[in-house]
Amino acid sequence: MAPRGQAQTQQGELKSMKNSMIRYILNMSSKKTPIKSADIVRKCLQGEQKMFVRLLPEVQDILSDVYGYQLNEIKEKTGKCYLVTTELTGQSAANLTVNQREELRLLFIVLSYIFMKGGKVMEAVLFGFLKKLDIEEEPHEYFGNFRTLITEPFVKQMYLKKEKIEMENTNMDDKFEYSWGPRADLEFNKKDCLEWVAKIMKKPASSFVKQWNECQSEDEDVEMEE
Repeated sequence: MAPRGQAQTQQGELKSMKNSMIRYILNMSSKKTPIKSADIVRKCLQGEQKMFVRLLPEVQDILSDVYGYQLNEIKEKTGKCYLVTTELTGQSAANLTVNQREELRLLFIVLSYIFMKGGKVMEAVLFGFLKKLDIEEEPHEYFGNFRTLITEPFVKQMYLKKEKIEMENTNMDDKFEYSWGPRADLEFNKKDCLEWVAKIMKKPASSFVKQWNECQSEDEDVEMEE
């Protein structure tokens, strides 16, 4: 058994590391970009991977119970990462700035369109759809530089997944395809997207059979997890 003084020192070091992890994650959460586990280990734990594994469960509990955040693990080509998410309640939505609310509205429109088109949409097709909604000229009255928002921040924040499509004719411009990213799956409900589209189209949601079945399947998965 370690001497009492040594045990107190160890507990103090653990508490300091834990607090350092929490501060780092909270600071990074505002950017909405993925947080690499390797960066947490390097910047908060002096490179001690074992301490990360030991402290992570307690850090997750504190983030959830005290701050209302969820730390979600995702796997990228560059290694293990985490996304910080929170439930967007009516109160928290009201606390958003005007620009943030407009960005959220644009994102919802884009995600809904991608979902209704089968989960993947070419970039030209996506912007063609937005043009039909009079979202064309930049800066847009409500959505500002919407093209930049879609192709950069929404992708970096993992709301959208952007993949380059290899073209047989190398003289052609690069073409990109968009789908839902990990953060979109965590923060948005596809059933909300379907019901919004159905309301606009003045049709029952169940008339969109493929999307309806996918939503029903996801609801069943959630019930099983609970």
